[in-house]
Amino acid sequence: MNKALFIIAATVLFTGVLSSELHAQSPKSEIKAAVSSFDTTNGFSVDVYDKNTQQQYILTVKGEKYELKSNDGIIFGDNGTRYTYVKANNEIIIETESSSPAKLFSEIDGFEYAYTNGKKTERPMSLYINGTETVKNVTAIDVVNQSTTIYLSDGKIVAIGDGNSLLCVGTPRKLIGSGISFKPSDYPNAEIIDFR
Repeated sequence: MNKALFIIAATVLFTGVLSSELHAQSPKSEIKAAVSSFDTTNGFSVDVYDKNTQQQYILTVKGEKYELKSNDGIIFGDNGTRYTYVKANNEIIIETESSSPAKLFSEIDGFEYAYTNGKKTERPMSLYINGTETVKNVTAIDVVNQSTTIYLSDGKIVAIGDGNSLLCVGTPRKLIGSGISFKPSDYPNAEIIDFR
């Protein structure tokens, strides 16, 4: 009787362990789940804090367009063209760009991901979220061949780093209004510098 009970318990335990291994999330599936709260079709905005420069930004994304606002100016991107308004110099710099925050969210399937150091681990990390410094347990996931690491906590993106800077990311909000637009004519006295 004890041997039969042991065999049943071992079978149930092994089946549970095997089932949890089969259902464990991969780095890519974790990223896809976390990005799903960032609705690029209808648009979203999110607070972003750069720990290195101690600058606060508001990132807004809708479709292929994005806007990054700070006290120093605005960066606007529209499908390959970036407009940067620098308030201190009263100038608009126009450039081409190959990647953008909008592409990060819309082209998530085009990248490969790996857990930092080869396995999923959680570690304490100091973050600045919504105006408050907090410490969260995070899982680090590298974007392969991109020098970018995405940090998740409780299934949500809390930071993105590239080795030089760390951007702490707040909770996304639905975009209110018709969308995003940037018109150089809104800055009639600004000098326009076109590098395209």
